[in-house]
Amino acid sequence: WNTSTSALHRLLKKNSTAGTAPDHGYLLGDISDLPRRKHVDLTIVDPSTLNTNRRPTPSERASSPHLLDVRTFHDHIDRSWARTSYTGLTAAVHAHNFATRTDEHEEMELAAELDASTASPDPHRAAGTEPGSRSSAMAPLPGGAQFGSLVHAVLEVVDPRADDLRGDLRQTLAGLADRFAVADLDHDSLVEGLHQALTTGLGALTDGLSLRDLGARHRLAELDFELPLGSAGQRGTVSDLAHLFDSMLTADDPLHSYGRQLLDSAAAGSILAGFLTGSIDAVVQVPSKVPRYVILDYKTNRVPTRADDPLTASHYHRAAMAEAMREAHYPLQALLYCAALHRYLTWRLPGYRPDVHLGGVGYLFVRGMVGESNPMIDGMPSGVFVWLPPPEMVVEASRILAGGR
Repeated sequence: WNTSTSALHRLLKKNSTAGTAPDHGYLLGDISDLPRRKHVDLTIVDPSTLNTNRRPTPSERASSPHLLDVRTFHDHIDRSWARTSYTGLTAAVHAHNFATRTDEHEEMELAAELDASTASPDPHRAAGTEPGSRSSAMAPLPGGAQFGSLVHAVLEVVDPRADDLRGDLRQTLAGLADRFAVADLDHDSLVEGLHQALTTGLGALTDGLSLRDLGARHRLAELDFELPLGSAGQRGTVSDLAHLFDSMLTADDPLHSYGRQLLDSAAAGSILAGFLTGSIDAVVQVPSKVPRYVILDYKTNRVPTRADDPLTASHYHRAAMAEAMREAHYPLQALLYCAALHRYLTWRLPGYRPDVHLGGVGYLFVRGMVGESNPMIDGMPSGVFVWLPPPEMVVEASRILAGGR
């Protein structure tokens, strides 16, 4: 009575008339003539005599060639082969940090950071001036992933050279606000804050030019990539990438110490096998006699401030941004993006030379960028973290991703 939906039952007991279904059940004696009628080998077995844990012996299999058996899997599953990304490589690190960090620990770290940042004045500040006292219109706006996605989406669409930039920002924001809903969002403040970010000079990264100066004509937004990792028998690890920061950066590089941090992290042992995928916020061509290409990544992160202390441009100085970079493992992301751009230019730019055409990386902390009057603090524009990795470091990173050690 319980066999009517069985595929084997339908095969053996179907009616020869097309379009009819087999009987819902049958007695054991009714199948004695099946081998003759259906041209199959059939053995009638009393279920009560079966040992379901017993495997047939080789002699039993030889005497019953049609006895079904389970094939043995002799190969292996390569669990280190994966389609991964910067986020995937650092997932274990962020999970560990989130699980082990207590509120008390965070408060102690914040106090230490603030004490260090206020212990000595910035030697690069001109006497009698207070650079960075201005605040971005974006500074008090809410945070979170949804807000960050909204900012990225607007910056991807808008041409910074538009005649009516504020109008274009407002119109684009209105079209995206439902898709990236943020509670209690002041649209006017966000429009003004984005305008400030787009009109801020990017320092050594672009010879002082702002995104508005460059415009969409010199920008490739959201460059997606998917690169093969490793080769036959050759696979690097994240620790191989970490060693590059120690061995190829000078001691005064703001990210020199990150290599040791990455080596000590849970990500160090990750094997680079499979595919690496990602999306670069923007690649910008800096126009000159020999153009160079820079990577831009937009960040809406806040940096620590004292209680009730308004967030200003002065909080986004070089040391604070470098700490934010290391804390979030952005240096690894930056190096991966540089390797991806290096591969892209190798394929697409005739006469490409890494030492000529690679222009570095800019992480734009948009809450610290206040427009044309943006201050320079300790050699970097407020809110603009500039990293100029040696071209040979990028080439070596690309080689490691391809399977080198």
